[in-house]
Amino acid sequence: MARILFTDNEVLKIMELRMQGKTQRELAELYYCSPNVIGRILRQNGISGNNKHKSKYPVAMIQHDWNAGTDSNEIIKIYRLKDRFVLKNLVRKHREKGWFFRARWRRRVTV
Repeated sequence: MARILFTDNEVLKIMELRMQGKTQRELAELYYCSPNVIGRILRQNGISGNNKHKSKYPVAMIQHDWNAGTDSNEIIKIYRLKDRFVLKNLVRKHREKGWFFRARWRRRVTV
């Protein structure tokens, strides 16, 4: 398997274009190579491949409702989440990323 070689100037130009918002696919078409090759060059030079990942759900709005004490079932209905496990995982993952979601405990109903 042959390795595609780029000059230092070409690598700098690829990095510059990527920072300006060009996708890996667009850069690959420009330099007649695979998007994987462009991704490898970017990783080797400290630039991550995907800077535009967005969450499927409006996390900030869910966070606000969660912290305001809105019932989990209401949040699931409002934001059309599949089930409570999706909400639970969304909260857990974003807590790990540093988002503040208030801790909740199950309230026992006494009769």
